[in-house]
Amino acid sequence: MSTTKVLTLDSLVVSNYKKLRHQETHFFTPECTIIGPNGSGKSTHWDVWHWLWTGYDLEGRFNHEVKPWLTDARNTEERVVVSVTGNITYDGEKISLRRELHELWKPESDEDPTEKYDSDTTKYWINDSPIKTKKEWEARLNAIYPLSAFSAVTNPDAFLRMKPEDMRKVVIDLVGGDITNEEIIATNPDYTKLVTNTLKTRTIDGYKKEINDNISAGKKEQDALPEQIKSKQNEVAKLISDNDFNQIENSISIKKEVLAATEAELEGLKSSDEGKGKIVREQEIADLKADLQRFSQNFKTEVTNGNSELLTNKASIQRQIDSKQTDLTNVNKDITRSTSKIADLNNKRVSLRSDFEKLNVLEFPSPEQVVAGDHEHGPECQTCKRGFSNEEYASFEGVLRAAFNEKKKTDKAKIREEGQAVTGEIAFEESVLELAEKSKNTIQKEIDDLTVQINAIKLDERKPEDQAEYIEQSAIIKAKKEELEKFDTSAYDASIKEVETKISGIKTEISDLTRSLGKKDSIEVIKKSIAELEANIEKVNAKVLDWKKAKSFFEKFLKDRASILEGRVNGMFEHMKFTMFRFLNDGTPEVTCIPTYQGVSYPNVNTGFLPMLYVDVANAFTKRYGTTLPIFLDNMESVGKRPETECQVINIVYPKYDPDVKTIEVIEGEYKPKKSK
Repeated sequence: MSTTKVLTLDSLVVSNYKKLRHQETHFFTPECTIIGPNGSGKSTHWDVWHWLWTGYDLEGRFNHEVKPWLTDARNTEERVVVSVTGNITYDGEKISLRRELHELWKPESDEDPTEKYDSDTTKYWINDSPIKTKKEWEARLNAIYPLSAFSAVTNPDAFLRMKPEDMRKVVIDLVGGDITNEEIIATNPDYTKLVTNTLKTRTIDGYKKEINDNISAGKKEQDALPEQIKSKQNEVAKLISDNDFNQIENSISIKKEVLAATEAELEGLKSSDEGKGKIVREQEIADLKADLQRFSQNFKTEVTNGNSELLTNKASIQRQIDSKQTDLTNVNKDITRSTSKIADLNNKRVSLRSDFEKLNVLEFPSPEQVVAGDHEHGPECQTCKRGFSNEEYASFEGVLRAAFNEKKKTDKAKIREEGQAVTGEIAFEESVLELAEKSKNTIQKEIDDLTVQINAIKLDERKPEDQAEYIEQSAIIKAKKEELEKFDTSAYDASIKEVETKISGIKTEISDLTRSLGKKDSIEVIKKSIAELEANIEKVNAKVLDWKKAKSFFEKFLKDRASILEGRVNGMFEHMKFTMFRFLNDGTPEVTCIPTYQGVSYPNVNTGFLPMLYVDVANAFTKRYGTTLPIFLDNMESVGKRPETECQVINIVYPKYDPDVKTIEVIEGEYKPKKSK
């Protein structure tokens, strides 16, 4: 017994949907046929059913495209309500679904009350109960049948024309998910390392790119290495052709012999009497200058060392002076503060004396002042703050007088007490001020004494040029120079210079020849580099071969993986097949998703076979979700036998041989057209 839940469409009630102004259509199960002339709205029922669930018509147009048109230019009628009610039976339960599209109109502005179309709003009902939000509506429908799958079954043409990457996701979900690592390893244990290690840290596309990048880089290196070797071989050949290294070595040997003879000639000139005389005098002058330099340096060191201790003492005393200056600044602040406070306290004492004198002469007020409420001189009622009447004064005079005298006594005592406290504070601050003044004098005296000490320190400012020994040595050097100047060595100097110039020239020639000979070593270095490049060719070839093997193995993995998935997907369909991978020009398999029928890709399948494929799609989704959906099949007049299905089938037919059919009719079962005579 089948456990598949059945969803059938019982009727559609349509108002103002495209060409259907008002249409109530009832359907039969398990199969019925809508017949009618072209343009009567047969296929619009299919469109209506899709819009009821999704809000889109079969062309993928959203709400506003479903309103009735006024002209062929598709200007829509204003302020109409588009309403579709679908009465269904789901798993034996009757359910009513209704969607309505309402236009919203708003005034142009506060100044212009003319209303203008603003937007659309959608309202929903299930079993005549309003659904508040689109999210709730979709959740309720998804509980009956997944909306994503609903579109694929109800509008299979749109599903089969999806982009391959989008269709691939749908069909993979159709079979319950992609191939797992465990499944692919089970087909070939050799894939274990690839799946568990390599692809654990890389995506398939990432690893594919890595392989191709490494092969490409290896090929570039293979192409570049022979050119590098050839370039270096040419470099060696040029060095050999441009240089006769045997001749260079002979020339260096000859030049060295000439150099040795010339240097010996120079030594002979220097050892002559004339040469010795000049050299001796020059050496004496050099020695005297060195002695004078040592004396000058030693004298400066002695003076510096002597001044170092004095400077240390001077710095120490200066630090003490700076510290005392800081103490003096703080003491001056204390003196300023105490002086200011004493002045404030004296002012306060004067004020207290004035208040005391005023209290001292204050007398109890006369009856007239009390009755008049003279608050400055007399008592007042403590309740209402007023003066007393004559009668009250007479009755309470004794009490009031006693209270007045007591208050006066208390106030005077308070002033006297406060005055004594102020006097005590003044005495304290004066003692503090006296101590601060004494401290100030002490600190100032210490600063003066330290200043005398620092001024008494005198640094040694002597210079070596002023010393007798320096002056005497300088005089001797001057005399030696004068003596040397009188000694005529012009011929000797010219000979020395000539020989030294000759020696310098020979050394330059030897150096140039030696550099040329160094190119012989460069040849050996280049030959070694060539050998390394030749060895590297083998390494690169091996590396490229390894990556090519990895690519071939990976491509086989992708093929096997796609083949398993393809088999699983195609097992869901009876007539239609899906190609889940294709080969690129370089032989690399690329994942895709192409629906085919008898080897023909979907867009090119003959129209007469399309209903067969649509039923195939519906049956596959029925297997996946365990629930049937009504399927609409158009152009059935040109279709032969179609596959069996548990789904309710609603055929759409143009009555080619029934010219008497003027309006839409729904008949039970498959349509049997009358043959023309």
